[in-house]
Amino acid sequence: MVDRSLSRAATELAAALLAASAPALAQDPLFLFGGSLPQDAPIVTVEVVPGDFDADGDLDLYMAKRGQDRVLQNDGSGNFVDVTASSGIPIVSTESRGAAGGDLDGDGDIDIYVANWLGRHYLLLNDGAGSFTESGVGRLPSVDTRAPKHVLLADIEADGDLDVLLAIDVLVVLLVNDGTAHFVDASATHLPAAANALPCFAFGDVDGDGDGDLMLGNKDTQNRLYLNDGTGHFSDATATSMPVDSARTNSIVLADVDGDGDLDAVLANQNSQQDRLYLNDGLGIFHDATAARLPADTLATEVVLAHDFDADGDIDLYLGMSLYRQDRYYRNDGFGFFSDATATEMPVDADWNYTSATGDFDGDGRMDIAAANYNSPHRLYLNQLAIATVSPYGVGCAGTVGIPTISTSGSPALPVMGNASFAIELASARPHSLAVLLFGATAGQTPGGCTSWLATDWIFPWSSFTNATGSARVPAAVPGDPLLRGLQLELQWAILDPFGGFGGLATSGGLHLELGD
Repeated sequence: MVDRSLSRAATELAAALLAASAPALAQDPLFLFGGSLPQDAPIVTVEVVPGDFDADGDLDLYMAKRGQDRVLQNDGSGNFVDVTASSGIPIVSTESRGAAGGDLDGDGDIDIYVANWLGRHYLLLNDGAGSFTESGVGRLPSVDTRAPKHVLLADIEADGDLDVLLAIDVLVVLLVNDGTAHFVDASATHLPAAANALPCFAFGDVDGDGDGDLMLGNKDTQNRLYLNDGTGHFSDATATSMPVDSARTNSIVLADVDGDGDLDAVLANQNSQQDRLYLNDGLGIFHDATAARLPADTLATEVVLAHDFDADGDIDLYLGMSLYRQDRYYRNDGFGFFSDATATEMPVDADWNYTSATGDFDGDGRMDIAAANYNSPHRLYLNQLAIATVSPYGVGCAGTVGIPTISTSGSPALPVMGNASFAIELASARPHSLAVLLFGATAGQTPGGCTSWLATDWIFPWSSFTNATGSARVPAAVPGDPLLRGLQLELQWAILDPFGGFGGLATSGGLHLELGD
């Protein structure tokens, strides 16, 4: 039976350590600047394309520019070097206005489509080792090059290969792939006629019929929704499916922000216009929920990215700002209501963000952000998220019934922030014996043949008695206080046992905890 005072104390185990640990933890936002990116200001980077171009297990970057495009190779930890000269891409100062990466020729590596202004577009085919060959001649049709603004790769007609969508001035252009990176222009037969300037679009199944639809962001005119019939032929459903608006939309992302199983839309608007949140009813009909769910802003948002950056099971938002304004981080409460967490979770910046992309750039399993800035340094926002972990180590000292074991339980059995069901378990100990659970900030020295012993720096010892099976359980609810994120603890059981191998004590191995998300 667990002592009541032990239960109360253990329920507050992390909070009890806060006084000693909070000063350092409180300083750590979710994102910090890190890594290194080659700089070439004031040349404008119009698109950042992440991909493992050289197949070495990390994400490299293709930077499409109003000048010489660049290929940046990652060392695996977020430090990039410029390998443009040896990459095989054209060495020429072009006016790239958009780019996207994907396996266009079906050989398993990442190729790149580059939309150039006042010149032919590039089709950069990868040899699998990061060396590109410009192969547009004979594979790409001639397209209008007046002012390309956006490139999107997607399997438009559900035939297993990637097609190309282009926003060019007032046109939407669809290039259909034959599977070997030979393209034909199917715009006239597959798309409604567009009559607006098109800075951006997003692709996803908004009406739940199994194919990808297209939402178009327009410049100072009505944004539009094109529904796919399943074969890559689109019809304009704007009048019945989209809220009326006339903003200057620069970026759109489709994501399930309210957790109801369908794709909602977040629209980034410029000219000090409010960014918008459109909720989907599941059938592809959108309603403007901005006023109730999105922070009020009159910003100059250039790009919006959506991801579960804090690993709490819902979609958060990163907004990249132009006009030398602070980039923003909006945290989701799990139901699609967003709060501005920039002050606590983002480093201070005053850059002009032109484009950004997500990816795990330092190889730690967390989602980072690469921001390409105009006339200011390019940045890597490296995610500092503390991931909840439980790591056993060492070998305990045997007692009457063997070596006691330490473990965790709960749903989940991890020290996740706010996990009220988390508990510390003891098993395989001497029945009806005094058991002491020791908590420490660091493990002590190893006594004899036993595991690390916490007696040299333990902070809290809590006593209880094992039951008839030699087990005990300590409820240890983890507080939801964000100041505790990243807190690390060492735990060990010590059981009074006359046959114990360490001075009349049997001990478990050690257990390392890190509080996180």
